[in-house]
Amino acid sequence: MLKKILIAGGCLMGAMASTGCSESGGPQWRLAVMSYTFNRFTLIEAIDKTRQVGAGYLETFSWQKVSPDRGNMQFNADMPAAAMDEVKQKLKDGKVKLTGYYFHELGKDEPATRKVFEFCRKMGMEYIVSEPDEKVLPLVDRLAQEYKVKVAIHNHPKDPKKPDYANWDPDGVMKMIDGCSKWIGCCADNGHWGRSGLDSTECIRKYQDRLLTMHLKDLNKLDPGAHDVPYGTGVIDLKGMLAEVKRQGCPVVFAIEYEHNMENNVDDVAQCVKYFNMVKDELGVK
Repeated sequence: MLKKILIAGGCLMGAMASTGCSESGGPQWRLAVMSYTFNRFTLIEAIDKTRQVGAGYLETFSWQKVSPDRGNMQFNADMPAAAMDEVKQKLKDGKVKLTGYYFHELGKDEPATRKVFEFCRKMGMEYIVSEPDEKVLPLVDRLAQEYKVKVAIHNHPKDPKKPDYANWDPDGVMKMIDGCSKWIGCCADNGHWGRSGLDSTECIRKYQDRLLTMHLKDLNKLDPGAHDVPYGTGVIDLKGMLAEVKRQGCPVVFAIEYEHNMENNVDDVAQCVKYFNMVKDELGVK
């Protein structure tokens, strides 16, 4: 089991990252929880809930509070070393591995951007999920290579009030990162694709070997007002989409981001874990 984890992590972070795909005979998939799922709780509490639902990996975000004992302190580069050590120990005790970190506007200036990359490296995270402006991608790309931390471009839904927003469309994301190194890839939020009226499988097909991670969702309907439901109970063709990811043959971190029933969604998330593992076994993915 440890060997599989090291292979998957190394493919994202190491020399194999130049290709983006596994050389071990098939894709290596890991299932995480995006801690925004538990955004009513602190990161320390989210680690406990991640183990409770049966997942061993966690992706988090920059404004989540650290612990009940640390007031309004947020999980970011301004944390004191003692708080970082507390989180690391909690992860170790809970057998949970941090994979990534959502930081929305990466690349505003070089010192601030370096600070985020350095924080992620200290915490052992492999990638940053973000929506940087296209103009700052050269800086972001350079620092991603320097710090050996990947950047995955995220998508929100199509917004009529923001006609210039292009990330809702995978074609827009692929156009944006054209010319970047493979240290810049994609974080696919298929729920937001559904809210934008797009087909998840077709969108995944467009990302090909630039797909690093997914905020994986099922929806009650394909509509801007849709909400998340346990995997396999909604309208998204998750099996078809995951089969397409397998066809591409790349290692992906799948992060459950469940933004419904937020005060008491542990059972729903556990159902998502069970369904994902069932489909993974059916597809014969490691």
